[in-house]
Amino acid sequence: MQATHPLTRPLPLRQLPPEVLGTDEEVSALASLAAAGLPLGSVVVVPPAVEERFYRLNNLPALLKDVFADVDPEDPDEDDVEDATPAAEALVRQHYMLDEFIDDFYQATARLPGMVRVRRPREDGEVAARGRPALLALKRTYQRDWSYESVWARLGRQRAIALEARPVLLHDADEAAASAELTRGAGDVLGYPVALRITKEGAIVGAQRV
Repeated sequence: MQATHPLTRPLPLRQLPPEVLGTDEEVSALASLAAAGLPLGSVVVVPPAVEERFYRLNNLPALLKDVFADVDPEDPDEDDVEDATPAAEALVRQHYMLDEFIDDFYQATARLPGMVRVRRPREDGEVAARGRPALLALKRTYQRDWSYESVWARLGRQRAIALEARPVLLHDADEAAASAELTRGAGDVLGYPVALRITKEGAIVGAQRV
């Protein structure tokens, strides 16, 4: 069977092509820290193209446009948004990932610990068991972008309902506090102050600008 294109399948961060590394500041920061010799933990990245493909193959852009037909992005009414978002969340929840993606997902995450954190960059996300629970957590991550709070915030920022696809990170859920020395070293590499997520073993799995 032909391999899935690397832009549309989850991969360990160390194997990401440059096109994916450049899609998000935190993903790029983690790669830079690893290149500088700082300890990087096991991080699997689901690229934005996976989300775009999920929406496109399920015809979700057109379906979601119909759901929000009564919402004027230039002058949105809170009640109209609140009325529409449950149906939007249901659309995302009810549609399926491709079998080939599911196989790739299980393969890419097979070496992660038993409990993983599934999150957008700069967010806490949720903790789930590796395997199918983590896959469902990925779907819930996409679904949360259609909650009332997310849609209303998006309208306030960009006067649009459509979202911009973003990566999702999966890594060890068992985290500890980063040492001041490691945090300073990471900040020196990146050129800006940073808050780190690290595993109990001291490996970096997150790096957020502060």
